[in-house]
Amino acid sequence: MLIEVISAICGVETWKQMQEFAIFKIEFLKTFIGLPNRVPSDDTFNRVFSSIDTEEFEKLFVNWASSLTQSFNNEVISVDEKIVQDAKSQGEKSPVQIVNECANQNNLVIG
Repeated sequence: MLIEVISAICGVETWKQMQEFAIFKIEFLKTFIGLPNRVPSDDTFNRVFSSIDTEEFEKLFVNWASSLTQSFNNEVISVDEKIVQDAKSQGEKSPVQIVNECANQNNLVIG
């Protein structure tokens, strides 16, 4: 399910494509994280993303996104929402939804 979300955001459809994207953007990524052994393998991407506690990630993401609102006083925020095709829901959870928000004055796009 997570690969569908990543695909909707950056256009990759497999863990191998994610690895290739990271190799292409390695200098940019190094500004955020150390990559002493270069870009991880596609298997490593799969293991890491599969181990994420999605409920905890959602809480942390909402807290982080909420902290950004202080810099958007009276700014118009554009919102675009999509539902990922063929996304399988688990249990009572709804299908995967992608929301992109754009704050032009602050040069920020959140997906």
